[in-house]
Amino acid sequence: MLVGGDQPVELTHLDLSFNPVHDEGLTALASSPVARSITDLTVPGPTFSPVALASMGKARFERLRRLYVGAATFDRAAAESWRSASWNRDVEELTLLVSPADDDATAALFGTDAWDRLRVLNLYGKIGPKTMTGIASLGATRLWGLALQLAVLDDAAVEAMQDSACLSELVWLVLDSCPLSRQQAKLLAAGAARGLLDVVVDEHRDVWASAANLHPLVRSAQQVD
Repeated sequence: MLVGGDQPVELTHLDLSFNPVHDEGLTALASSPVARSITDLTVPGPTFSPVALASMGKARFERLRRLYVGAATFDRAAAESWRSASWNRDVEELTLLVSPADDDATAALFGTDAWDRLRVLNLYGKIGPKTMTGIASLGATRLWGLALQLAVLDDAAVEAMQDSACLSELVWLVLDSCPLSRQQAKLLAAGAARGLLDVVVDEHRDVWASAANLHPLVRSAQQVD
């Protein structure tokens, strides 16, 4: 009835955490008139296929500001459908649990022509350096908060983050189970930490504290948990 009734229901917040939907439900929601009014959407899974995720790229969202999608399995076509979606330019907070993470596919989610109003990005899953480089290249975006879990970053990705205009206004940063060398931590702290008020990292906390004068607001992921 919610997504297929004759009389459209006007919803602003829809949280399906306790009523999980599968691919069919996500596809039905994306094509429903109900989608037009939703500003805050949480769909945790279990696991969404690339086909179901691609359907969201054509969704009727007109007011969407916050989006949480769990256990998302992106291929390149699904990622590109999100990147070109009309609604992505209005989303202010995006949380994705990517499983399994395909670095080429998740990298296609981001680029200079998308996510203009995004302010908070939470990305959980073993993303690779191409994805992080894509995030760093977001053109008009100025993130206030960035949380990464299990990300694998190489020197090129760290350099892209250090020089990124997208990350120049960060207020808080979480790097949970994201292995970095001490030199990589120094580069990131020197570039990204200038305006940070809160940092959560697993290692090299002294590097962040000395670079940003943040102590004791440089915390470990264990402290946060």
